[in-house]
Amino acid sequence: MRVEARVTVHLAPEEAEALEKALRPEAEARLRGVEASVSREEGRLTIVISAPDTSAARATTNSLLRLAATALQAIIETRKVGQA
Repeated sequence: MRVEARVTVHLAPEEAEALEKALRPEAEARLRGVEASVSREEGRLTIVISAPDTSAARATTNSLLRLAATALQAIIETRKVGQA
């Protein structure tokens, strides 16, 4: 039985685009039978993960969400520097 996780995040359109670019290479890597995709529509970024078991789904979800949080923090800090 496969496990599917779907996470949708609402952001400013430019942030959603930047996160999509950051996450796509990681999402396209297929490890341990896990399939993941990242899509964007306007300011909505959706991550879909399909895994062979809950452990793999959880690990992949955590990994992609940590990467998204780090990338978003970098975007925020870059804006601060640009405004100074």
